Amino acid sequence: MRRRTVRLAYRKPSGRRNWHSFHPFTMVLYRDAIYILGASDRHAQPIYLAVDRIEELEVTGEKFRIPKDYDPEKMTRDGFGIWSGKECEVALRLSGRAAEQVPERLHQRTVRLSTTQGGDVLLKAKLRGWQELAWWILSWGRDIEVLSPPDLRKYVAEEHQAAARLYNGD
Repeated sequence: MRRRTVRLAYRKPSGRRNWHSFHPFTMVLYRDAIYILGASDRHAQPIYLAVDRIEELEVTGEKFRIPKDYDPEKMTRDGFGIWSGKECEVALRLSGRAAEQVPERLHQRTVRLSTTQGGDVLLKAKLRGWQELAWWILSWGRDIEVLSPPDLRKYVAEEHQAAARLYNGD
């Protein structure tokens, strides 16, 4: 990238369109999508923008410098995926397939695992944001129970209940 400021129209998943004055720092491939990590005039911290949601883009003549302390890995270090948010403590009970497979595959530095007498695995971690974690938990179905935080537990429970309603009446 040539370190030129761009002005772009970005469509959020909700369909809402926002204009940004944006300094693109790094391109990232994540889950089969390309993102640009950079600084926006709309946010205090660097953000990820999905390339396929950029509807209009104009390169301005304005140059920018990448901050000396910029570290793209730092952005995801204590997150679960590329999205981050408010720091939270998460506690999960893993059973069945999740108890067998997750300890082999989960390598975030804040994760702590312990095994119960019944063979379940308790997972505790400090993470920045839980939205991507929630999607991952939902993919395990009944094999992961959220113990805390309460708002994550409520979200996962509501999603499971909504999914179950699709099958009621069969």
